[in-house]
Amino acid sequence: MRRFLLSQFTPDTMNHWSLSQRVHGREAFLVLVKSIVLPRSAETGIFNLQNQSYKGFQSGNPQVRQDGIILHLFSDEGTVEMIFLQKDYQNPAGVSQPEINRIVQSMHKATPVVAAASQMEKR
Repeated sequence: MRRFLLSQFTPDTMNHWSLSQRVHGREAFLVLVKSIVLPRSAETGIFNLQNQSYKGFQSGNPQVRQDGIILHLFSDEGTVEMIFLQKDYQNPAGVSQPEINRIVQSMHKATPVVAAASQMEKR
């Protein structure tokens, strides 16, 4: 029996042209499961994050020095996801929570370029 890992399931591995309803049902189920499975970094904790514009979650504790930490930030206008990869990070301490907090606090919504260009035309 061939062992299948959820992490190996990607859009490239889907059978888009299969005529089998069974195949499409299995792949739809895998897409659903993959969308709700917590990342490995969440094993060390899930924490709340927010600033003036965004609220969200941090998956992973930087004190544990794991391979990655994932931030999911949400607002009414959209979402931001950041991944801090630490596997080959040169600083032995890795990324720190104060560094992550500074990044999150410095984030803000930018004025859309289209709106700025149309304002210049009105002048």
